[in-house]
Amino acid sequence: MSIDAVADIAAIHAAVDMECMDLPQAAHTFSGIEMAMWDVLEQKRHDPVYQLLG
Repeated sequence: MSIDAVADIAAIHAAVDMECMDLPQAAHTFSGIEMAMWDVLEQKRHDPVYQLLG
């Protein structure tokens, strides 16, 4: 899956939520991954993260 829009990050988050959040460390692990996804999107779109977050 590519990360080209804010909706892509939301879709990945929803998929992880459905599949893995019953694992004890999933939320902690995913938070770091989610920060990296925001960084990737920021670099692709050349928009600061605060603008992407709204």
